[in-house]
Amino acid sequence: MEELDRIERAMEEYMGWGAKALRSECRRLKATPTAQNKASYLAALRASLVVAGTIEATGVVQDPFLGADVVRKTVACVFRLLNVLFSDVFCAGVATLGDVATRQALDTHTLGKFTGAHMPGNYY
Repeated sequence: MEELDRIERAMEEYMGWGAKALRSECRRLKATPTAQNKASYLAALRASLVVAGTIEATGVVQDPFLGADVVRKTVACVFRLLNVLFSDVFCAGVATLGDVATRQALDTHTLGKFTGAHMPGNYY
């Protein structure tokens, strides 16, 4: 009953507000009105307050920042690194790394027929 009294007091306060203030309050509480008028804003705010009161009464934690600490994966995680290293795309990229000609060979034109995939003009 205490929750219902709190909701009714809040609704009485909202009755004195204008449509613009009610729309701002709906945005703040993330309540979605069905139409863009004062009655719809009030209905959405009432529904939002009822849901919030029910959640508080059950003790369910909605905000993830208020919940238990979650161990997050970091970039240096060994398993994630191994997954990347042994992925098909990465292995194929590493296999083609040796196909690139050196700068000196390009400058002296001593390549002959280069069969690497990265050389321009090689369409085999």
